[in-house]
Amino acid sequence: MNERQESARPRSVSGGNRVVLLVVLALLGVWISLMLTSFHLSHGQSGSAIFRLGCRASGGGCDQVLQSPWATLPGNVPLALVGLVYFSVIAVWYLVAGRANRAGRRWYLPIFALQLAGGLVSLLLLGVMIGQVRALCGWCALAHGVNLVLLGLAWKLWPRDRSAAGEPAWPPARLGVAALLLVVAVGALWVLGISNRQLQARVRSARAEVEHFHGDADLMRYLHLRSRPQAIPIRPDEAVLGSGSAPHTVVVFSDFQCPACKSFADFFKHEIVPSLGDRVRLVYRHFPLDTDCNPHLGMTLHANACEAAHAAEAARELGGAQGFWKMHDALFARQADVAEGRWAELAAGAGLDGAAVAGRVARRSHRDRIAEDVRLAFALKLDGTPSIFVDGRYLEDWTNPEVWKAILAAPAATPQPAPASDAGRPAVPAGPAPAPG
Repeated sequence: MNERQESARPRSVSGGNRVVLLVVLALLGVWISLMLTSFHLSHGQSGSAIFRLGCRASGGGCDQVLQSPWATLPGNVPLALVGLVYFSVIAVWYLVAGRANRAGRRWYLPIFALQLAGGLVSLLLLGVMIGQVRALCGWCALAHGVNLVLLGLAWKLWPRDRSAAGEPAWPPARLGVAALLLVVAVGALWVLGISNRQLQARVRSARAEVEHFHGDADLMRYLHLRSRPQAIPIRPDEAVLGSGSAPHTVVVFSDFQCPACKSFADFFKHEIVPSLGDRVRLVYRHFPLDTDCNPHLGMTLHANACEAAHAAEAARELGGAQGFWKMHDALFARQADVAEGRWAELAAGAGLDGAAVAGRVARRSHRDRIAEDVRLAFALKLDGTPSIFVDGRYLEDWTNPEVWKAILAAPAATPQPAPASDAGRPAVPAGPAPAPG
């Protein structure tokens, strides 16, 4: 290789021992910062065995240091997260750009300036840890030590040689710009990743609080009684399940093709009736999520739900309240047959005249009654099924038996709505829109 060829060779790809060591140490800083960030975000609840061992070996001051005001930035951002981004940027820069020569040192200046600032911060934080916090976090001290060594290596790599005539700059402008953009992207990804982790942690915490909130039966009963009751009339020919003299009335707006509605029917039958059946009566109202009889919907969610409602009403007409509830149970127990429209078979299985029920379904004999229930549901601003009201008040969580016991064991908070004829039914005031069950 002649002298001109030798001079044209980019020096960034030669003499790389310091660059390799610098990258390795930067990755060590990334690992330490990641452990410290995880420990901070979990409020000291996480940490690998080696992390705990390092903390104990240094006197056990990790908790005290990481819980001090110096461990976070404004906005409760962990300082260790800044270190994580910082070491990642250094590692990526030297992996991409390597060692700069004199002609390309303008691209080396930003990373060197960053390391110089980082070294000064490390010295400051080491002084704070010793002088103000008066505790030693071994991993924090190691991260700062690594950072100071990185600064020393960066100083050694500062291009001081004279450029040979015609020597190309290293890194070239395009590579320098690419490296800068890459380190910015790495920093942004780390920040977004940690922010997403914080958000997920907050969501988990919020869910735990909601579960605890819903599990407090006395609190749920108190909030239930504080809600505004709705005037939901009971028709003279209503198919009521339970004693008409029961002190509490439950009204469920339901859909025979809705899986959650089937869950409620099973829950009420097996959890509520055996222990509290003498204190409650159940009234079923139709709210099929099917545009065939519910034109306010944007789309049909449960095909044949309207025909199933007609089948239940046909059973009520032919067999009274007992016929209705037998058909009610059959429709929920055999939802696949409901989807296929086997009305005669379902009715016969419930001990009813299958042909008579199927004929009434085909003629849509009870469209006015079902439409009346749908209008009532929209007047109450319901948007899902099952929607359950106890004594006219919307029940937020129907899945907890203890909440039912707390509500039904007490006297009814308000008088039950008196039966009303079709002509004289009171208007239903609009209430808050509950979430679907």
